[in-house]
Amino acid sequence: MDRTDLHCEEKQDDTCIRMDSGLTTQAYPSLSSTFWQKPHSRFVIVLVGADEVPFGIHKDVLCARSPFYGGELATLDQNGLELVCKLPDTDIEAFGCLQSFIYTGQVYRMKSGDSIPDFSVLFRAWKLAKTLKMAHLQTNLLDCMAVRHYQMASIPGVQIIKEAWEDTEEGCPLRIKLMDWMAEYMRDGNGAAKLAKRLPNEILSELCMLIARPPAKPTPESLAELLPRV
Repeated sequence: MDRTDLHCEEKQDDTCIRMDSGLTTQAYPSLSSTFWQKPHSRFVIVLVGADEVPFGIHKDVLCARSPFYGGELATLDQNGLELVCKLPDTDIEAFGCLQSFIYTGQVYRMKSGDSIPDFSVLFRAWKLAKTLKMAHLQTNLLDCMAVRHYQMASIPGVQIIKEAWEDTEEGCPLRIKLMDWMAEYMRDGNGAAKLAKRLPNEILSELCMLIARPPAKPTPESLAELLPRV
């Protein structure tokens, strides 16, 4: 992709700013065949969001995928075929990404032609994955953000950038990725001044140091990584 042809466009809903870049999703380690040969009859009913929308997931699968639930559900009453848990601070779109990943190893099915979720959904799902200690899901969601960044020629909007900065620490892969994309956007020049005025000083200071460094030149090997693998 020609880096001299960057184009930028911020949506009214502030969920993305348009530009170019890319990567692709990472394979997820599957559960063993012996796991699937055993009976898994118990379900967890997860009540999602303020409206408590019910999602039913096999308990053993959820515990195998999420260390948080692996510990949390072990302390609950084991009688009956269903357990009930609540996640009031998330939403059905973010939890839907988690449910898809639990069963398929993918947040969305690229080969089936599914539309990639927008940055706002991916970021909310990333926060949920962090809460539930699902490192593989966090990595996959970062890769999905990179796919969207590449395919849609965009980066997340200012509100998501601010929230991500507040929710992460120095060295966090999400923060690094977002800062690199913003630095690339600012180097291009189009809309850079407008973006700079809306960023907190601490983010802007870090961004200025990144912009001062020369951008890394992609190698043939890294360019090959941009090709879809899923």
